[in-house]
Amino acid sequence: SKLVNITSDDQRVISVLNGDVDAAFVFSDARDIAAKDDKRAMTDVVPIYFTQWIPNDTISVRKDMPKKFRVKLAKAFKNIAKSKKGKQIIESIYSHYGYVDAKDSDFDGLRNYQKIVNEATDK
Repeated sequence: SKLVNITSDDQRVISVLNGDVDAAFVFSDARDIAAKDDKRAMTDVVPIYFTQWIPNDTISVRKDMPKKFRVKLAKAFKNIAKSKKGKQIIESIYSHYGYVDAKDSDFDGLRNYQKIVNEATDK
């Protein structure tokens, strides 16, 4: 097999749909986005495996920022996501559907997958 790099998830789905590649690694909503360009993405491209939950796009800050500011910033993003207009904006720009607080252990599953990939590519 040969790996190719395709820059966006929706284009990866379209590449599978067009027969340019046999499979693609994408986030779970990628077919929905690709279906805006070609509705067959929802019927002709079939998910074959879902990983355990992996955190997606984070809003991250430097650890030297004052804690008071970090709390205020997190609250602001969550409040934006609560309003109808704010929800529309973050969904249309980022495909985000709200925000929750995260802790370091939320990324343990991702670390495990990275370990598996590293072991497989080191062979």
